[in-house]
Amino acid sequence: MSKGDSLEKNIRVFKTDTVIYVMAQMDGNPLPEKYETWASNDMVGQSYSTFSGQYLTTIPVRRGYQYGVRLVNTDYGELEVPPGYFLDGGNWREAWPGDTVRFRLLPSQGMITGHLSFDAGDPQDGNLESCQVQAFADNWTKWYDGNIDWDSLKYAISVPNDTFDVRFRCWDWDYLAFPDIYENIVVQDGQVDNINFILNYTHATIEVHLKNAHLQELGQLYHHISTLGIYPNVYVSEAQLQSDTSFYFKVCEGNWVINAPYLGNGYVPDNDQVTVSVSEDSSFYFVEFNYHLDTGIKNEATIPRQFFVKQNYPNPFNPVTTIEFGLPKNELVTINIYNLNGQKVSQLFKGSLPAGVHKLQWNGQQFASGIYFFQILTENKNVIKRMILIK
Repeated sequence: MSKGDSLEKNIRVFKTDTVIYVMAQMDGNPLPEKYETWASNDMVGQSYSTFSGQYLTTIPVRRGYQYGVRLVNTDYGELEVPPGYFLDGGNWREAWPGDTVRFRLLPSQGMITGHLSFDAGDPQDGNLESCQVQAFADNWTKWYDGNIDWDSLKYAISVPNDTFDVRFRCWDWDYLAFPDIYENIVVQDGQVDNINFILNYTHATIEVHLKNAHLQELGQLYHHISTLGIYPNVYVSEAQLQSDTSFYFKVCEGNWVINAPYLGNGYVPDNDQVTVSVSEDSSFYFVEFNYHLDTGIKNEATIPRQFFVKQNYPNPFNPVTTIEFGLPKNELVTINIYNLNGQKVSQLFKGSLPAGVHKLQWNGQQFASGIYFFQILTENKNVIKRMILIK
């Protein structure tokens, strides 16, 4: 925009008609007054309340929606856990109107520390405000945020005794981390050091265009790509499908393996996978997957000898995951999605499928982060598996 231009922006406001109760304490005492608690829902937005020396506060919300509730104590909407403490269970709770959510800041039992470094020759003045280092436990149902000192490039995460996966992420994807994750880090009354990450600046963009894909049938679709290698010793980038049916991945140098996204609705790509070699002196690359409409859900040519259901992938996911299963014969199949309370939140598919290996995607964009279950039901089988949505 330039001087004299005008901008019109429509804002939709929802009326609140109930509350979520939030109890919080720090080592058995009320939280300091600088703490706030926020409730978020992708459909109706956010609401918050403050702690003023009391244990309990209420967040005004609207009925009929599930919310993610978190603590905040910074001007930029994040929680910085005081040194020597950890937030029991991590900084996220799922709640419905009328529920009571509890947060406890407790003295830490251990610590995970590490050092961040930049890839040789990369700029160090990119946007780092959106970057976080986090430790996840209990199948990613609990997570703990670290404090990063950007002067020394050291970080520390105060945690309880447990086994963790540790990940670094810049949510605007200005930097990618190597490795993508450290798995099975055991903390037992002590400190685990040297969980280090190399940060690589994303100087290039790969546009991945989905030809003949209909956006209105896809909704909000996310996709991951990674460099060639054995996970987790790879770089990973993520992007959301745009209105021109293209993904725009911010990437660093390397050989990037790009799998054609599964679109459902009978769309089959002419090519399943492409590898793009990104160099340090090039900034843009273009890949196109040409889809054609096939009958039924995608199934592989090989017919399995017995019925099977694989764990969804990726898992955890944000917000799209793939569910794969095999049928040795033609079957009537129902696929349902349930939340942690056992409520059915979606029916992904119901109908007849031929023998073969089938893949479907579930998009959890409209749901809060947390644990969900998918059920695959046939005439003789009933399989339920757990999956984790993290936003």
